Amino acid sequence: MSPAKRALLNGKALAVVVAATLLVCTNAAFAGSPAPAYDWSGWYIGANVGGAFGPSHVDIAPESPGAEIRDGFVSPRLNDNPFGALGGFEAGVDRQAGQIVYGVVTDFSFADVRSHVVGPFLEIPFDFQTTDGQRLDNLGTLRGRLGFTPWDRSLIYLTGGLAYNRASVSTFAIDTSADICGGTIKFCIGGNSQRWMTGFTLGAGWQYALGPNWSVQVEYLYYDLGKVTNSMVDILTPPDVFQGSAAVQGDIARIGLIYRFQ
Repeated sequence: MSPAKRALLNGKALAVVVAATLLVCTNAAFAGSPAPAYDWSGWYIGANVGGAFGPSHVDIAPESPGAEIRDGFVSPRLNDNPFGALGGFEAGVDRQAGQIVYGVVTDFSFADVRSHVVGPFLEIPFDFQTTDGQRLDNLGTLRGRLGFTPWDRSLIYLTGGLAYNRASVSTFAIDTSADICGGTIKFCIGGNSQRWMTGFTLGAGWQYALGPNWSVQVEYLYYDLGKVTNSMVDILTPPDVFQGSAAVQGDIARIGLIYRFQ
């Protein structure tokens, strides 16, 4: 699925949630429903655990004249599906006005989300092959929240804001028919990089109050941090240079336990 189609589907899903939110709020207003007994106002802290997943891709393009000549030795795009676990902590504050709840929340998760892809053989009989690997070490967010309470002790909300993480990418291409970095063609390029990135996140969630202070939470987030790049250089003089570029994006589904200071 292309990034454009993926963004469109996520936008449609969020639109459905927004429409449902407005519908319930409108019905509650016309019905003259009393304010819920449970008060969501106040500061809170919590812990969460879940998984990250979703399609991504790595693009490889020539960056030097020699690399343009050897462009056919490298797979221009490799599609992969990073996945893994993450868990961490969050803190926030909410205010309640009738059945509307609004606030801000920040969280930080340690993650082990990775992928490894081996591309097809190219330019037979030399058998050039490209591989790539991605890894997400952690993920943090700073988000706004807007929700409503359709029933007492139940909160449904939309959320969105800043996302940041540390991501890495490694790419490698070689003529597998020869010794490593040897043979007649002498084609052996590789590179890796790691850096902190910022982007955005959008999502929705549901909380249910177990008592005056404790609640459970289910949350979905989509994140997009842009691209992390590296330089792939061979052993020639002057060297041929390619650039690897990995899209850092995906989905998060997680559950949490929240303590609210009432």
